[in-house]
Amino acid sequence: MLGIVFSLCWYLVNRASKFWQLNWEKHLDVIEDGIIGPLYKTTIERNYYKSRWYVLYAPYPYSVSKINILLSFFVLVIWVAFLVNFISENRTLFEVNIGQPFNYYGYSSLVSIIFIIIVIIFGKTGKGKKDEFETHINFDQRSFSEEDDG
Repeated sequence: MLGIVFSLCWYLVNRASKFWQLNWEKHLDVIEDGIIGPLYKTTIERNYYKSRWYVLYAPYPYSVSKINILLSFFVLVIWVAFLVNFISENRTLFEVNIGQPFNYYGYSSLVSIIFIIIVIIFGKTGKGKKDEFETHINFDQRSFSEEDDG
């Protein structure tokens, strides 16, 4: 269960990192032209590396954050598969009987599941927080709004 808890948290952290990366990239999209020109929007021409993916030492535009998200999800799936296999072979180890002698597997699994639920529910950025000074930006239309979008 510990592998599942850490893998799930790693996966969620990677997704959150991608969220904040995208958030700052969109901020730059809105303000960079007027301040320093299209610095962030200027990249290597795709023809330079388009057909060179097979060269092991050549640059290629892989997404570091997407690879981390996929890798962490893969590791999470492997841990879940290990757990399912272990449970199917050792079902009686996971029985939690209140008042009976301590059962490490059953109680640690129960605590892990409770922790996973807590992370998923309370791990979101700004959960329950309402900032009256918050500025909302509709990046699709590049417009600014000082009021709540709903």
